Amino acid sequence: MQNFLTQINNIVGFTVADGTDIDDHCTASAKEVLDILPDSMLLRHSTGDDTGSYFLSVANKRVLYVEKSDGSVTRNCMKIPVALKGRSTDSNSIHKATDFSPIYWIEDDKVYIEPQSGTQGVVYNIAYPTIDAGTDDGISNFPDTAEHAVVLSASLKVLNDKLGALIVTDEDTELAQTIQGLIASTSALYQKEIQRLTGAKS
Repeated sequence: MQNFLTQINNIVGFTVADGTDIDDHCTASAKEVLDILPDSMLLRHSTGDDTGSYFLSVANKRVLYVEKSDGSVTRNCMKIPVALKGRSTDSNSIHKATDFSPIYWIEDDKVYIEPQSGTQGVVYNIAYPTIDAGTDDGISNFPDTAEHAVVLSASLKVLNDKLGALIVTDEDTELAQTIQGLIASTSALYQKEIQRLTGAKS
């Protein structure tokens, strides 16, 4: 399979320099696509990390779901807004966490679980990838069927960079129009790919 840079070159129709700029575009696009994909598609690529105690760092990761055991039964934790975290230990609140209804919230790139009693929790998550466009021809722990969406998204970023440079320098009006056409057609392909992946109807 061709690496990401070659695939992007084929879409945009000109040679894109290998380097940090295209790596950053691909990495940002992978994060964008990963955030759009449904949990059900990502679960088989996820990692279940034990909290070890009361919280787990999830920096640069997407949390799919959290579970906690009371020693005999494992239950899914309900996510609550950070603003309600104080009520998780308030016995007079409907948001009070119990072994039968554990909760979690995300704050400062950490998942916090209540109640703290009992066994540790498990956070199922998937890490946002970093892509080397000139070398990588796939993304580890990422759905293979979603990789083309990453290529299309990165291609859009490259085309918009090119268009911006042409507008600033007023270098070639005809080329700018061509690039605009490519942006429109690539954007349509990207939206169609996202609809396919998410099951959304146009």
